[in-house]
Parts: sequence; C-alpha cells; structure tokens
Amino acid sequence: MLERQREGIKEAKKRGVYKGRQTAYSATSKNAKDRLAYDQLVSLVTAGAPIKEVARRTGIGRSTIYRIIKRDQLRK
Repeated sequence: MLERQREGIKEAKKRGVYKGRQTAYSATSKNAKDRLAYDQLVSLVTAGAPIKEVARRTGIGRSTIYRIIKRDQLRK
C-alpha cells in the first residue's frame, strides 16, 4: 500500500467516511425487509426452533444464521 494512500484512508476514518460494509441483518438495518427477517430470526432462535426451520421461514441461509447467532450471542 502506498504511503499517500495510507494517509488518505487514515484521514477518511477520522472524518467517519471510511466505515466499511453495512450489516445486512440487524435490528438497526436500513432495509425494512432485513429488519423484519432479523426480528423473525431472533424470535424463532430464542424459542428453540431448529436452524433448518429458521432458514426456511426467514429465507436466510443457515451459515448466515449461525453467524448472526454468534455475533449477537442469541444462544448460550
């Protein structure tokens, strides 16, 4: 990485411009459909539904569901 590029990225991060990719499924997602799917996912997982059933009902892949469970610590 070039020194000039590194400095530019550092300055952009200070200004809050360089943030990375938005989280798709979360309670604060900008997309209403993603928020609804997340809320449904949380309620199903906390109720003890099997991951395969959660995936079928929400339309979210199993690996993504496992990632969300780990990220949000939905199961202990």
